[in-house]
Amino acid sequence: MEQQKTLELLTICAEYCAFVEKEEHESAAHFIDKSHKILTLLYLKTSLMQSSSIDEGYCEHFVGENDWEFIKQNVQKTLGQFDNMVSVREPDAAENELIDLPISECFADVYQDIRNFIEQYKDATMQTRELALYELCFNFKLYWGSRILAIINEFHNLLYAANSALEEI
Repeated sequence: MEQQKTLELLTICAEYCAFVEKEEHESAAHFIDKSHKILTLLYLKTSLMQSSSIDEGYCEHFVGENDWEFIKQNVQKTLGQFDNMVSVREPDAAENELIDLPISECFADVYQDIRNFIEQYKDATMQTRELALYELCFNFKLYWGSRILAIINEFHNLLYAANSALEEI
């Protein structure tokens, strides 16, 4: 059962990466609609994972600053006027401590961990795979899970508001 969950998670992770790595998208409205669906699945599949605590080990990180910046700029260009600021409260932050970030930066933050996970999982030993999954789930809980929720919330409002600005484009 866990192997099936991991395979499903890897599948949605690969779909997310392929989608945000595309340089050309049909429109901001299409990007927002598809991202809303992918991010919802990514959040769900990651939240269903159970990774055991691992005391030692190291996973190589593949995503560098240039990769992160490419994703940020690509999403920023695609969203245009819809690259809004979102408020993120991380789980360990004080109750009223919010971080305001552009959506494009949230996408890049999520991408970094997701792409690293995919690359770490490829042709790795069972121990490295377990460590990669542990690291992904740990970072989801403390860091990028809240960014996904902020994007989903913003995109939900853009998609379903009665007088949505998306209808104008």
